[in-house]
Order: sequence, then C-alpha cells, then structure tokens
Amino acid sequence: MAPDLTSAAGQSSYELGCILRACGEVAQDHLPDQAPLLAALARRLSPILPPTDVGLDFAKAIEPRLYNPDQPETFAALWAVLLSDALQQGIVLDLMDPDLARLPDLTRGLGQARRSAILRAADVYLKQRQMTDTLGLTGQDRFSLPPDAVITPLADLARSATEEDIRAIAIADLGAFQIETDHALRALLADPECRMPEKGDRWHPAEGLSLTSHSPGKPGFLVSTALMLVDDIHHDGGYDFSEFRWQRRHSVYQDLPEPWRTPILCGFRHMMEFFSPLDWGTVGILDLGQDASADIRETGLIPWFDDPATA
Repeated sequence: MAPDLTSAAGQSSYELGCILRACGEVAQDHLPDQAPLLAALARRLSPILPPTDVGLDFAKAIEPRLYNPDQPETFAALWAVLLSDALQQGIVLDLMDPDLARLPDLTRGLGQARRSAILRAADVYLKQRQMTDTLGLTGQDRFSLPPDAVITPLADLARSATEEDIRAIAIADLGAFQIETDHALRALLADPECRMPEKGDRWHPAEGLSLTSHSPGKPGFLVSTALMLVDDIHHDGGYDFSEFRWQRRHSVYQDLPEPWRTPILCGFRHMMEFFSPLDWGTVGILDLGQDASADIRETGLIPWFDDPATA
C-alpha cells in the first residue's frame, strides 16, 4: 500500500526520483554491487527501499560516499534514495542518523535544481519527524532558479500580449473601469519588471487579470496567468494565491503549449519552493510506488526540471 504522505513529502519524493533517474547510471558504475537495486529503484516514480535488512545493507554500503561530494552524480543519487525512502518510511535514515546539518555545505557542488530538491527534502523530513530545527534554508537554498530567472521569461511572454488579450482583461470585470484597467495594464507591461505596487490601488489592473486568469482557452488567459505569477513572486505570495490556482487548474497548466508551458510551470514551482517545507499545492492520490513513466498530471505534482547544464 502506498504511504500516506503530506503534499510536501510527496512532491519531494517525486523530485528525488527524478534525480535518481538522471544520475543513476553513473552511480551504478561507481557502485556495481548496488547497481541492480539502484536500477530497480529508478524504475519507480519515487524510490523506496525494500525491507529493513536490505535497506540497512544498502545504507552501510553507501555510507562512506554520503559525505564525499567529489563524484556529484553518485552523491546526488545516493542522497536521493535515502531521503525519498526516509520521507516514505523513515526507518533506515532514523537508524543511520546521518548528519543532515552538513548537507547545505556538501551540496554546493551540485547544480541548483538538484541541490534545491535535496535540501528541501531534508527540511521536509526534519519537519515531518517533528525535529526541533529544520535546516533554516535561505531562498537561495530552496530555489531551483533565482527569482529573476523565473520572472524574466514570464514578463517577456506577457509583453507579447495582443490587443485582443488586453481588451479581454480590460473588460473582464463586467466592463466596469475598462479605461482605467486598460491604461494600468499597458503601464504594467511597459514596466521592465512588470511589477504591480505592493500597497495602494492595485485594483487596476489586478482585478481584470485575476478574473481572466480563471478562463482557460480564452483571450488574455496566458498573459494574465504570467502576470499573476510575476506579482506573486515579487510580493512573496502575498496577493495572488498561486497555490489555489495550481490546485484548481494544475492539469490545464501542464497541458499548455510552449513557449508558455515551461515558464508558467517554473513560476508555480518557484512559489511552492518559497513556502517549503510547508505543504503546498499537491492534490489527488499520490501513488509513488507506480512506474516512473506514469502520467503525473492528475496527482497535482509540479513537474521537476533538471539543471540545464546536466539535463
């Protein structure tokens, strides 16, 4: 039976499975005695070790490599296995008692996406086990991409808005304040960062954007979704309820065409990472024991993107 996981634990376990699949072949070459087990674990959506004696034998065999990041792919794969198993079972990691506090330093040689996934998973595990302290991760530790690298593609896409998009957003509030919304929207698109004010009158164009962002397939939907995410990133989740949007329409966002799909998914991922290790946005039944090729759209898991240099 699949474990009953929090959304944060389920999201992290899935990401760790992605890391194992990305790094597993190198790890198998470095650990030939463990290669069959690593290959079997990589075929699951999320790794989970067999019964305790097998898991402990595996942990004993790999322990010397857990604090040696000189072989970064093997290092990442092994931590991915242990942390994913810990989030689902907790047994092996509890018995091993690894020094998780060293992970922020040990992982500095990894790509940012892999480092972020491993550190957030460790933080979720500590919170799940009700430890006194989590790792105290900074934004730089939690984020797969820095904020500017997420905001810029979204803002660039928003500035591709057509006159049809702008009109749809301007009249979204039953046509009220159409002129004001139109002017405010054009000013927002002209801003280098597409930044709405933190305080004061945000109604124009925020209300039109919010309404249009709930109408998939209609004019203005993609532009308003991009601008809502930019606003949420700028203001640390203070206004635009990205979690609610993801819960309501995660399958819509995952089915978007490029060039919109990846920047929008990265925007939602950034907000999830901002709130980590709190539960955020994962919905549905998480059967992490299923095959790695399974379609994750209905689970509500946010797709993970590997570091560009290693993908």
